[in-house]
Amino acid sequence: MDDKEQQAGRGRGALGGAALLAGAALLSKLIGTLQKIPLQNVAGDRVFGIYNAVYPFYQLILVLATAGLPVAVSIRTAALLEQGDRLGARRAAAAGVTLLSLLGAAGFAALWLLADRLAALVGDPAAELSIRAVASALWFAPALAALRGYTQGLGDMRPTAWSQLVEQVVRVAAMLLLLRIGWSAGWGDDRLAAGAMWGSFFGGAAGLALLAVFLRRGASATGAATGASPPLDADSVRGVGRLTGFGRRSDSDAAPVRTASEEGGREPALRASRVFGLSRLRPLAREMGALGALALPAALGAIVAPVLGAIDAFTVPRLLRGGMDAAEAMAAFGLYSRGQPLIQLVAMVAGAAAGALVPQLVRHRRSDPAQAAALVRLWLRSSALVGAASALGLALLARPLNVMFYADAQATGTLALVGSTALAAAVSAVAAPLLQGLGALRLPAALLGLAALAKAALNAALVPPLGIAGAAAAGIAATALAAGLGALAAARTAAALAPAPPAARRAAARLRRLAACALALAALAAAALAGARLAELAAGAASLAPRASAAAQTLGGVLLGAAVYGAALLLLGAVSAAELRLLPGGERMAARLRRWRLMP
Repeated sequence: MDDKEQQAGRGRGALGGAALLAGAALLSKLIGTLQKIPLQNVAGDRVFGIYNAVYPFYQLILVLATAGLPVAVSIRTAALLEQGDRLGARRAAAAGVTLLSLLGAAGFAALWLLADRLAALVGDPAAELSIRAVASALWFAPALAALRGYTQGLGDMRPTAWSQLVEQVVRVAAMLLLLRIGWSAGWGDDRLAAGAMWGSFFGGAAGLALLAVFLRRGASATGAATGASPPLDADSVRGVGRLTGFGRRSDSDAAPVRTASEEGGREPALRASRVFGLSRLRPLAREMGALGALALPAALGAIVAPVLGAIDAFTVPRLLRGGMDAAEAMAAFGLYSRGQPLIQLVAMVAGAAAGALVPQLVRHRRSDPAQAAALVRLWLRSSALVGAASALGLALLARPLNVMFYADAQATGTLALVGSTALAAAVSAVAAPLLQGLGALRLPAALLGLAALAKAALNAALVPPLGIAGAAAAGIAATALAAGLGALAAARTAAALAPAPPAARRAAARLRRLAACALALAALAAAALAGARLAELAAGAASLAPRASAAAQTLGGVLLGAAVYGAALLLLGAVSAAELRLLPGGERMAARLRRWRLMP
């Protein structure tokens, strides 16, 4: 096999890993989205509001601690393995686990000790128990994130995918069990919300335990059965297991035995350094510093959404209290939060897929800059196409979605406004890891500060006169600002690596693509509304209950709209055959679409 074939195989493997991670993120986020439905249905809007007011604190600390470091560990692992430095790759994994565990412990202490003050800032003292409950999850989540980054750097996406699924399943199961126990026991709103938060603790413990099994045993039988990507390297697995405490130390790993004369000939300081383990701690500390320097700017860029959520939690309930008491304001905040799980679903899938491409992007940036630039452009365009369709669909189908998930149509207009931020959320989630992979590490921090300031200022201006609709409008403006600047920076950095082909840079070609995307979105809107209307008529004829009718309308609108949108993108030339060939199985897909006359 020649070099070009090997590079093509590695590219397909990376994109296959990205598809695997995106699928796992989609399924796990679907589970996470669905778990909020019984929480609101059973416990009510106030408990739902407390949950959504507290969760951003946990998410903020977790993302700040973990968002950049797993990708940094992945980058370091991939680079060191490319140089043949297996010991360095294992040290990078151990440094990531150690650093993230320390950050997680600090985050736990901050949330636990400041729970009463944070609850007061939120504007509802009932949130104190929930803040302490969710703080406990920080014992497991950071180390879990570091080990996921290490296995991604090895090129195996299966441990990350399986641990994501197990974490979500256990988290939701624990939450529902505690919710049922609390409801039967007559718990108050504060204890019900805290019980829901404890699910994150049990989910993180389960995910970490599964990942430890992967590290101890190498590629498990379950993972090998998928055949999605090559198994973990056995030597690397054993090495990181020894460094992180998940593996057994073999006789060959023991320090060599030295004679008394050899020991006596060494300096006392050197002997003390070996006795107390300082000779191992110094390289580990240097690696932790390198990872921190690489990860911090990207982490600051990745916490745009959690920061905006924390700003909402601090400002919206308090701003709403001009004409409401604390319980009413928190219930209104719960109504405002109904659309957040759907936005997070879009952002999570886009970000997971882009994050899986980072190691390959780093390699291509050095060896094949043109391929790296092409991947960046493809991923930015894909995020925009998916995000625009998601935003339009959520806005058009807001009413049936609201009734299907939450049993009533309250705040449907606000849900539509929140849903329209899906475009910016998808682009932001993709731009942050791409910028990190391209080496542009400072800009995400500036984008974070700008978006946070814009959100806080717009909340203060719009929430008092407009209520929760004003908070949604402020979110649209703030996320659009961050997404636009991030995408522009990623595109310019890619252009510096390798300019786009001359045909793609022509103004006429850009206008044709823009017009094709606009027509495809118009076709999506018509198809989604038609599908929802047909489903509504069929549900009426079948005398379905309102919630079942809303589910039918949502399903009909989504399926027909997605099918028409995909076909329109292909027929109008918004997606080319060359771009499809970059995807796993893209060559066969493009040939099949041409046979079906769906692609010119």
